Amino acid sequence: MQLRKKRVVVVSTTSQMVCWFKRKLLNRLPLLLLCGILICAGLVVESGAQQQDLSSGPFSPAQNFVYLFGPNGAFLKIATEDNTLAAYWMLSRTEGASAYLAPCRDGHAADPGCGMLFGRLQIDDRTGRAYGVFAARKGSKQPDTDIEYAGYQVLVLQLPEMKIVASLPISQTQLEPPTLLLTPDGKRFFLRYRDRSAEAKITEPTIVSIVDVYDANTLKGLSTMRESVVIKDVRMLKAVMNLGFGDKAYFDTDGNVIFDNLTATTIAGASMRRQYINPLEGLSAEQRDRLKAFEKIDAPTQRPWLDFVAGDSAAGKTVVRVANSSFTEAAYWTVDLRTGQDSPIIIAPFGIDHLTPDGRLLLIQEAKLAESADKSAREIQAGPNFWLYDVSTGKQVARFENTVLSGPFSRNRLICISPSGKRAFFANERKTQIVSLPDGNNLAALETQSLEASASACTFSGR
Repeated sequence: MQLRKKRVVVVSTTSQMVCWFKRKLLNRLPLLLLCGILICAGLVVESGAQQQDLSSGPFSPAQNFVYLFGPNGAFLKIATEDNTLAAYWMLSRTEGASAYLAPCRDGHAADPGCGMLFGRLQIDDRTGRAYGVFAARKGSKQPDTDIEYAGYQVLVLQLPEMKIVASLPISQTQLEPPTLLLTPDGKRFFLRYRDRSAEAKITEPTIVSIVDVYDANTLKGLSTMRESVVIKDVRMLKAVMNLGFGDKAYFDTDGNVIFDNLTATTIAGASMRRQYINPLEGLSAEQRDRLKAFEKIDAPTQRPWLDFVAGDSAAGKTVVRVANSSFTEAAYWTVDLRTGQDSPIIIAPFGIDHLTPDGRLLLIQEAKLAESADKSAREIQAGPNFWLYDVSTGKQVARFENTVLSGPFSRNRLICISPSGKRAFFANERKTQIVSLPDGNNLAALETQSLEASASACTFSGR
């Protein structure tokens, strides 16, 4: 594989504030052209690869590369030791990709979402295999409506070539993308989607969820879990959806618990039990006193309440944020999803929160709400000031300013922090900025014109 050397940078921040940006991106993805790029050749095995053993290569424990994934099939590989670009290519242009992916152009019509990755690509570093949910070649329309149901598939890619080695079609077309979760040992993956056929036969609005468990090596189905929940009962808190996890969910190290937002789902045999962790229940009297300035008054009852949101999550801890009415200041803390224990309250400027992978440090980038360029809505503007806090003590350990990283949040955001906690990768307009922590110095700026800041994802690997 021939690779072109080039400099690049990316941003990542996990926060509830990014949700509407993602919807906006999916509704009107611009046509992103990738020019002057040397493409990595890939080999494709025949479909029906469910029975094929895909194992290859020894385990490489070192995480020396970060892979950045754009929403249109663009992939970057950056060496984290010297911050250089090791590879830059498009999945749809790899050899044999046309057997699995819809064409990016059909006559004069262009499909900017061809090769689109939904959620994040998950890598088993022991085998060098990567798993992700992608659009399939065909979809369908809902009967008697104009709603378009998309087809999806699980693609298995082999690192470092990023060649497609197998495809697992998802039997039913879906309104929203299925979610995939690879176990920590890389031996199985969980695939969650909805049974639209069953839902269509039920008169009362109902969600029928399916979680299929597959052998990651052979793509052979191991088990299936099914759950039917009436939507009205969920809204009235009469029922809990146990078979649900989002694209930011992750396993505990033992592979028996799934952490997602403020929920912990325990897996026991062929069943899953989901539990909501209330971040207010474990607060001490002293902590609640510090939060009084952020309380709102409920009009019907005249009782104070906290309008909190869940932010980033790592190592079984989820950030909780409560902002004041002017969105200039906020209180931050983490809740341990295993124990329900809350960390000390941190009072800081309103901003975008991100945890280091070990959950020990909290990075906050200041942010403001401002009118969009067309004045049709308010959007988040990321600022140049950053604060780094020790979660366990609530004390500030560093502060820095980086004017390069400021701008509209939809085009400027933190994508991820390295496992060592020493590198932060920002999507910054059409560049990927690599910043050192805790000092905030710019280490590299790499041209990445085919990545979208609001929907980019990353993962680390030794390959």
